[in-house]
Amino acid sequence: MTSPGPTGPTFAGEPPATPRHRILDTARVLFYRRGVTNVGINEIIAESGVAKATLYAHFATKDELILEFMRQGDARWIAWLDERVRALAPEARARPLAVFDALAEWFALPFFRGCLLGNVGTELADPQHPAQALLADHKERVRALLEGWLAEADAPNPSALASQFLLLIEGATAVARMTRDPNAAQQAQAVARALLGGEKG
Repeated sequence: MTSPGPTGPTFAGEPPATPRHRILDTARVLFYRRGVTNVGINEIIAESGVAKATLYAHFATKDELILEFMRQGDARWIAWLDERVRALAPEARARPLAVFDALAEWFALPFFRGCLLGNVGTELADPQHPAQALLADHKERVRALLEGWLAEADAPNPSALASQFLLLIEGATAVARMTRDPNAAQQAQAVARALLGGEKG
């Protein structure tokens, strides 16, 4: 089981709170809430309760910590989305549209601040920064997950539809972050339903 959202409290079943986990959990909360450029290493050290030498033993630079934060964020979000969609839609044919029901739950969470990896990609916008490659890989993993659900639902041209669904997810996430309105997910779902030919999920 996961926490009530992909960027919420630590997942149940994770290893005990070692210094490395405390560093990453602290960074996850602070980075997601305020952005990676607005949080310094000294604040992470103070909040996590580890010594400076301990942090640097695990992460030689702030960039190393940011990249690991992104890798974990990717794994968390993909696992959460897969779990929630399957729980919301036990039947394969309903899963493509259930994606947007899962998003509505995420958007309604009090700590929702948009896409974790997308936020970092915006802050670290240099195309050569390794964060950009991680962001691109994350989006492709989401697209592949969507394509799998669409194929299982016997949707026509699942690859093209997956790319369109990904655009809807990106747009809904941006609007929900801006407006604090989880209904962005339902609006995107209505467009997705039209793309599927009006099929009811």
